[in-house]
Amino acid sequence: NKRFLGDNGRLLAAIKARSEDVTADPDTVFDSVREELSAEYELLETARLDPYHEDHLGIVARPRED
Repeated sequence: NKRFLGDNGRLLAAIKARSEDVTADPDTVFDSVREELSAEYELLETARLDPYHEDHLGIVARPRED
């Protein structure tokens, strides 16, 4: 929802793989989410949050220039 970001805003998201698809491998879920987000956002940083939050991925991104 990049329309809610201010000028020069950033997206900060935490993806919980087991909430997206409990049967899929977390890496497969994360690849799918990265692919979907990259259509609208430039992914600045991604990092697994293990061991503190198992099967979670943190993402920092900014909207792509139109």
